[in-house]
Amino acid sequence: WPTSTTPKAKGTFPENHALALGCFGFGGSPRADAYLLDEHVDLLIAVGTSLNEWATHGWNEKLARGKTIIQIDIDPNQFGRNYDSVIPLSGDAKVVINELLYELKRMYRVTSVERHIRSKRFLEFAEKHPMMRELEKLTSEVSPIKPQRLMTDIRNAVPDETIFFIDIGNNLAWALHYLPIIKPGTFFAALGFSCMGYGVAASIGGKLAAKDKPVVAIVGDGGFLMNGTELSTAVSHGIPVIWIILNDGGLGMVRHGQSMSDQAMETSHTFAAVDFVALAESFGAVGIRI
Repeated sequence: WPTSTTPKAKGTFPENHALALGCFGFGGSPRADAYLLDEHVDLLIAVGTSLNEWATHGWNEKLARGKTIIQIDIDPNQFGRNYDSVIPLSGDAKVVINELLYELKRMYRVTSVERHIRSKRFLEFAEKHPMMRELEKLTSEVSPIKPQRLMTDIRNAVPDETIFFIDIGNNLAWALHYLPIIKPGTFFAALGFSCMGYGVAASIGGKLAAKDKPVVAIVGDGGFLMNGTELSTAVSHGIPVIWIILNDGGLGMVRHGQSMSDQAMETSHTFAAVDFVALAESFGAVGIRI
């Protein structure tokens, strides 16, 4: 089965898998959009998701149109909150999925010919719908560096088990879309209250818990300025975290949102440039300008 994840669950299903659709929802994959919003999909199994605004493109009606939705969740209060026509299955995801697979194997045998036809059909679909937009920017040589190129270089530079903490802002959209996540439990973003500065500090706690794995925080300059003094905590206790700051002298997501509205005043999204290399060195950390 072709499989997609919500933004919060990014990496639960390896994004380099042949049947990966990528992330669906905010900052997600055009392949996931093309597949899940098409009416030829007649069954959607939603595991451990409340089908919230982030995960559904603002509760897109096409996600439910013409589909049966089987919703699996340990919390029965999640059923039918955002889409009416769901079949609820309450319980631990692993237990429920194992039971479903057992019943499917008992009831239905898929021949190797059928499996080959389905695989071929999906591969043809995947070729028409890449997981990322503007693929040429992944290798762009322009300066300042493109975010698409930055995400590609980060992924190529670190092992699959690297744990990423992503802050809130445009940097989240870049990471959701252009940073492939291979291993479960290696992608963390504050998608509840969407609090800026989360990635700066949470990555320190993450490194304390995962001593043997690299920990990388991807943050905007605005987000870093919320909690940047936590550098002192990391330096004082010898906690090696890598903070990658997308420094554009403003709040990029606010700027983008205001530019899309005729009524919004374009204000309060720029601030004086900060020399983060000098800031890091003042705390006793290593600062590098890309």
